[in-house]
Amino acid sequence: MPRIIQSLLFLLQVNRQQICEPNSNKLFWKAARQLLSGTMQQLMVEYRVCGAKAGDFKAYHTVNYAEKLISEIDAESVENYSQAFAKIFKWLQSAISLRKQDIIRRKASTRKARENRESKIKAAEERAVNRENYLNDAADKFKEDNREAIEAFERWQEE
Repeated sequence: MPRIIQSLLFLLQVNRQQICEPNSNKLFWKAARQLLSGTMQQLMVEYRVCGAKAGDFKAYHTVNYAEKLISEIDAESVENYSQAFAKIFKWLQSAISLRKQDIIRRKASTRKARENRESKIKAAEERAVNRENYLNDAADKFKEDNREAIEAFERWQEE
């Protein structure tokens, strides 16, 4: 069950050097055990599923990587192994699925806002073109309707 702990710690953005053997991705229990005494619980309490994450991310801190680490683990076998691990595994699965849903929702919201902005820009451009055409048509109509008065005014200016 070390993959559950490793996946959880990676999701909580613990550096690989703190929990893995040097130059590998294999969990080093003696190092990881120090984080289990209280640090991991505090990180779990502070973890926020919703919203954009700020900071520097490594490839192993991603949700997809954490999910890939535990993808082959069966919940029933974890429950048979230990109830504590089963609760941690359930929390980890829930956090991953909720995080993915939040990411999808935020991407859709951003895409919708971008499309809305583009449509408003396009509508403003069309209004500007329509306004200019309307003003030109109105000016032409005014000139045609008042052609005699305009010609009389021009003759008066020449005199």
